[in-house]
Formats: sequence, structure tokens, C-alpha cells
Amino acid sequence: MRTLAIVVVAACGSRSHATVIENVEPAGSRAPPCVGRLTGRLVITGVANEPVLATLVASSQHHDELGTEVSITDGDGAFSLRQLGHDTLTIYHDDLLYTGPLPSECKRVTIEIDTSSKVPVSGAARPFRVRHD
Repeated sequence: MRTLAIVVVAACGSRSHATVIENVEPAGSRAPPCVGRLTGRLVITGVANEPVLATLVASSQHHDELGTEVSITDGDGAFSLRQLGHDTLTIYHDDLLYTGPLPSECKRVTIEIDTSSKVPVSGAARPFRVRHD
């Protein structure tokens, strides 16, 4: 991906000149899958209408410069994350850790987590399931 910006600088009493700034991503890098907002609801598999309070963290294995995007679910499990090219979603809930690929479509989703087998945050991460609403 190539980004090109032209900056025009002018000072009082001087002639304007243009400076070209070019940014080229290294070979093998990939474009972000979605740039927008991912919204949805976090639920516990097999448990209806139980509020799920959790912290969701979007990050990227390929674009460190993006940093992270964090969302805390509300009392109904609803969340909203800006998607800036992140590719990994990590969920922290009740001393449990879930991780997997961040849904790449800019659509409302339901994310299901299974709390039946407790694996503490310090242990191995568990997968989650995504349903597209």
C-alpha cells in the first residue's frame, strides 16, 4: 500500500513550494480488513439473558503501530470497537482469557464464550465463537 501526501508550505513574503512525503509499506504487509466500527454483544454459551461484563482488546500482529483498541461491555454485554486494521481479539472475563481472530466484517456480531471449564488468565487462552447477526 502506498500513501502519498503533498504538503504546501508558504511563508509571508516568500514563494510557496511543495514537499512530497511518501509512505510505502514493506513487502508482505497486508491492508486492514475493515476500517470502521465492530459492534455486538458478548454472551455466555448456553446461558440466556445473563449480563456479561468483560474487557475486549483489539490488537494487531502485523501492524504494531496501530496499538490497541479497548472496550468494556455494558450491563447487557454490548460492546463497540473501532476497527483500524486490528486482526486479533482478546477477551478478559471473570479471571478467564479468550483469544481469536477479530471478525473482519463491519457488521453486528454476537460473541459466545464458554465458561464451563475454568482456565485462569495466567493459563492458556480459550477460543470464542462468533455469530453474525
